[in-house]
Amino acid sequence: MLFGSLKFNRFVQRNCEVTRTRPILAGGDIQEWPHVSEHQDPQTGQLALVTARRSVEEEISEIWRDVLDINQVGPHDNFFEIGGHSFLAIQIILRLKDRYGIELPFLDFLDSPTVHAQSKAIDDMRLRSL
Repeated sequence: MLFGSLKFNRFVQRNCEVTRTRPILAGGDIQEWPHVSEHQDPQTGQLALVTARRSVEEEISEIWRDVLDINQVGPHDNFFEIGGHSFLAIQIILRLKDRYGIELPFLDFLDSPTVHAQSKAIDDMRLRSL
């Protein structure tokens, strides 16, 4: 088994595509991936290339940029420190509901005011609804 931790495996299966080589295109060029990183399994220490698919995190970041009218949002930026307030938070909650069909409670938004934390909360809510 490539990774020893079952929890880590589930995360990778849900959010990532693990590969050892980059695909070669028809013309012989190597396909470049926009988000490629090398991750180490904390249990075994083994490394693998992990590529992000169009993730919940990227979609939430896009919503934040649109609502806050800013160019860049990092996964760990605090919503309230980059210009957000309660009315904008409600707009984001409504857009997340439109996009995912899941309503993130306002208090949960306040408790997890980063893109990363909100993507994890939405992933967890989606898993529970299965």
